[in-house]
Amino acid sequence: MKVSFVLKETFPVPPESIYDAWLNGDKHSEMTGGKAICSSSIGGKFSCWDGYITGMNKSLVVNE
Repeated sequence: MKVSFVLKETFPVPPESIYDAWLNGDKHSEMTGGKAICSSSIGGKFSCWDGYITGMNKSLVVNE
């Protein structure tokens, strides 16, 4: 089963801030309130919301 999604939202901050918070475990944890382990590399694994969400980075588009 293939699962995918598109996430679209507008935030009043520079793209670099969102990209960094999304892929930095400490910043992601602070942003969501749940423990996050993140990777900023393609093929890197991640875990968010105290392990409720897990996956692997298939592709990354820097700061867009």
